Amino acid sequence: MVRALEKAGAPEVEFTRYPDLMHDSWTAAYGNIEVYKWMLRHKRDVRGDEKVVPEENKVVVGSEST
Repeated sequence: MVRALEKAGAPEVEFTRYPDLMHDSWTAAYGNIEVYKWMLRHKRDVRGDEKVVPEENKVVVGSEST
């Protein structure tokens, strides 16, 4: 996964191994605040292939109509 991310141009890749946890490594990973800080530091660059939602299709959920 690290190599694939680097090949795709990821600017920063961090790898953490939890050798004693076996299959339940996600509990430790998702319990680590540093994972969320790392995710929030990154943003995908706009490449022009995103679909744009027309303004008439946009709504604010939970807003009251006048």
